[in-house]
This record gives sequence, structure tokens and C-alpha cells, in this order.
Amino acid sequence: MIRMSTRSKIMWWAIAIVAFILFFSAGTVVNLLTDFLWFKELRLTPVFLITLYSKIWCGLIVGALTWFIIYGNIFLAMRMSARSQQFTGFTMEMQIVQLLSKISLLKVVLLIASLIVAFFIGSWASSFWDVYLKFINSVPFGTNDPLFGKDIGFYVFQLPFLRFIYHCAVIALFFSFAGSLLVYFVRLNFVVDGRRLFITAQARTHLLVLTGFFILTMFFAFQFKIYQMVVAQGSLVNGAGYSQIKAGIPVLYAMRWASIIAAVLAWLTIFRRTYKLLFASFGLIVLGALAGFFATQTVQKFIVGPDELSKETPYIGWSIANTRAAYGLDKIETRHFVPTADLNAAALHNNALTINNIRLWDQAPLLTTYSQLQEIRTYYEFLDVDNDRYMINGQYRQVMFSPRELVPSSLPSRIWINEHLTYTHGYGLCLGPVNSVTAEGLPDFFIKNIPPASTVPITVSRPQIYYGEADAGYVIVKTGAKEFDYPSGNENVYTVYDGSGGIKM
Repeated sequence: MIRMSTRSKIMWWAIAIVAFILFFSAGTVVNLLTDFLWFKELRLTPVFLITLYSKIWCGLIVGALTWFIIYGNIFLAMRMSARSQQFTGFTMEMQIVQLLSKISLLKVVLLIASLIVAFFIGSWASSFWDVYLKFINSVPFGTNDPLFGKDIGFYVFQLPFLRFIYHCAVIALFFSFAGSLLVYFVRLNFVVDGRRLFITAQARTHLLVLTGFFILTMFFAFQFKIYQMVVAQGSLVNGAGYSQIKAGIPVLYAMRWASIIAAVLAWLTIFRRTYKLLFASFGLIVLGALAGFFATQTVQKFIVGPDELSKETPYIGWSIANTRAAYGLDKIETRHFVPTADLNAAALHNNALTINNIRLWDQAPLLTTYSQLQEIRTYYEFLDVDNDRYMINGQYRQVMFSPRELVPSSLPSRIWINEHLTYTHGYGLCLGPVNSVTAEGLPDFFIKNIPPASTVPITVSRPQIYYGEADAGYVIVKTGAKEFDYPSGNENVYTVYDGSGGIKM
């Protein structure tokens, strides 16, 4: 029989952990590499790196702290269960569990399990990177909310981060309780036989301490609900209304203290033989939540309902005032405009720039017209019309334009070579003034046709469109296959990709 040394076991477990992490993170690594190349192509690499570093730090810190809490409780449970008297003489299942508790790799298994849990918690936490960045870069708004008198920046930057920390604490306590309970169950310190519950004093103390902390976290949950009233989505207005302020918030204040009392009752259960105080703590929370619900509904139905407009008017005013401030509408100066009939040539000359750029074309019909006149081939498509401004013949002109993108689904032959090697890009664009039409009532063009022909001093030096809005999938360039560039009569013109973007293979 070949026996593995302790060092070999550790090495194989380490290999297993690394393989597990690589298996579940392979997709993430591919996505990160793709995003990095995209940001690099746009010359926004610092933005990508800041985002990446924030994700890594959030994941590592939260993952490490939660692992420390979870495995710390599991380790404590193993130490305490080893010193306790195990319950014996139960069913065969309990004897099997007792046999499993003697396996030498139990500690390693629990360590691996806690690391896996911490890994997933860290991965979840990394998605809150923006919350972390907003918190560490928070600035005051200089305006306080009318309900609690706190700066608006608290609700934008700090409250989301505090709620994130709260959720991390709840998750860590939950898995600490579950892991410790599992240890006590395997070590026969916690046994359920029919309707009877057997638990050692050490296990009972440990689990009740964790239960008390879990209940105590509800203090912060109720406090966050109070603050959330400021930005809550109401049926009438955004923010707290009459019933929430007069009934909901006072009940939540009371529930905060009820959660503290409930946690203390859970801890006092340690010194009692029965669980009446623990059940009383749960009942206190449930009754408080029900009381808050019925109090709010009663006020809404019997006080607000009969005279809703009068009762809600002050809070509607708060909502309107703060909405105007959020959009900067409170800084708009109101002036009365009295139109006159004294329009003359001088006024038109003085406002020529504005008049010459009054837009006559609407995007939707213009997009349809572009498609009918300038798509040229069925596999080209105009997906959108945008507005921009250019200096044209010494004048600052507003124009409308649309790029001619390639849509692989419209190719006459949808074979793999055509979709990924030959037809790799769109070509050219249509560009025209916003306020000009032809004698036939059609849009005027500054740039049109394939290859692009321009009637103004604007030239298209690189008409190939490799990155666009169409869902075209991937293409492979710089291969032995010719890349279709544009049609020229009965023949086709080919090219080779000359850009720097893409993933090198």
C-alpha cells in the first residue's frame, strides 16, 4: 500500500484549488482580455485599469475578511467540539456521522469549503467596484435633504457602500453559523432524535452568540430603511409621504431598539436552560414588523385617503423642489418673451448661423430615405442617423450622417468563409445638411455613393467600417483570403485590414 506524505497531500489539494479557480474564472479572464483590448483601442487604458484594480481590491478584501470570519468560527467549532462530550447511542445514521467525524481530512475539507465560499463571495463583491469608487471619492453636494438634514451626497456616495458592507456582514454570519452547525452535527455535539434536541453547552453558546449578532445586524437594516425613505419610489411622488413619515419612520426607529433587545435576549438564552427568550426575540421582531405594516396602512387608509391632496401637498412640494434642483432647473432664469412683427433683413443677417442650421429632416424618415437611395447592396444597412457639426466652406454647419454597415445575415451566401473571412467590414457613409432638399424633395448629400464621393472639402480617407453598431459577430483578417472592400460595377474590389485593433492569433 502506498501512503502519501503530508507534503504530497498539501500539494495535491493546492493543485485542486488552483484548477477549480481556473475552471470557474476562465470565462472572466477571456472577458477581461477582450475589454482590455477594446479600451486600449479607444486609448482609455487608465479607465480600464482603475476599474480592474477596484474589482480586484473589492474581491480580495471582502473575500479575505469573510473567509477569516467563516473559517475562524469553523475552527472555533472544531476546537470546542473536540473538548465536548459527544452524544452516543443514537441511530445508525448518527454512527455513520460519528465515523466520518474521525476522518483526518475533515479539517482540510472544511478549509477548502470555506475558501470556495469566500471565493464566490469575493467574486460577488467585485461587482460593487463602482460603489467602492464612489465612496472613496465622495464629495458633498452642499444641499441637505428636508427629512433628516443630511447632505445629498450621503445618499449618492456613502449609503450604497454602507448597505454593501451590511450585506457582506450578513452573508459572513450566515455561512459562519451554517459551517459551525455542520461541525457540531458531524462531531455529534448537535443531535436531533425525533422531537428531541441534544446540544452541548459549548455548541449552544457558540451558536447563540452568532444568532445574537445575526439579529443585531437588523438594527442597521432598519436604519437603512429609514434613510431609504428619502429616495424611495412612492405611488404618488418619489420619497417619503405622509404615512411613511408619521407612522413608518417612527415604527422603524422603534424596530431598531427592538432588534437590540432581541439580540440581548438571544445572548441571555445562553444562561437559561430553555429557549423561551430566543423565541421571544424572534417574536418581537415579527410583531414589530407586523405592527409597522398595519400602522402605515391604517394611517394611509383612514387619515391620508380621505384628504390625500391636503396631507401630501408638503411632501409633493419637497419632491418637486428637489427634482428641479437635481436637474439644475432651479437655476433657470424665467423671462417673458413678447413676439413682435418687426422681422427684417438685418435681423436675419445677424442670426444667419442659427437660421442656416434649422433642422428640417427627422431621423426616422431620413433613415428610410437613405436606405432606399444609398444602401446599394442588400448586405449594407443604415442603422441610425446622427447629428454633428463641421466647418464647411468657412461656415459651421450642422449635418446629419449615417455609416453604411455590413449585415452578415443579409449576405446572398451565408457560408462561414463569407461571414468571417471575406465580408469583414462596412463601407462609407452618407452625409448631408439638415436644412437642404433637392428639386425632387429628396435629401441633399455632401458625401454619398461607393466609393465615397464628396461635394465639399471633407474627404473620407478610410471608409472601411470594422467596428459598428450591427450585431455582426467576429471576423478574421490578414489571412490568405481576400477581404471584400466594395463593389465596382460587375467586379469587386478587395483590401487587407490595416488597423491596429483586434485580437492577435
